[in-house]
Amino acid sequence: MLAYCPPAEKIGDLLDNIINKAMSEELGLLFKLKENWHELVGDQLAKVSNPVAVRDHIVEVEVSHPAWHMEMKGPIKKNIVKKIQAEYGAELCSDIRIVAAGRH
Repeated sequence: MLAYCPPAEKIGDLLDNIINKAMSEELGLLFKLKENWHELVGDQLAKVSNPVAVRDHIVEVEVSHPAWHMEMKGPIKKNIVKKIQAEYGAELCSDIRIVAAGRH
């Protein structure tokens, strides 16, 4: 008698499935943003900013200096929101909130 052996699956795919089922959409988005932040915002902004939280579909972005806090509140902020929405879906990110380093 032969024992049933299901088809082999890649361990990476299995882990992705487990992680996706175990974590919230917001935590999943935060991990994706951290992983792809450099590509989303470019070299200069990636050096001075970092996504630190997602709450109620608002991404919190920590900046290293108060000058960047002011700089990122204008058109840059809108551009980042549009890029996040295009990449991950408008339902996951309605806005971003810029916070000074250490204020998270």
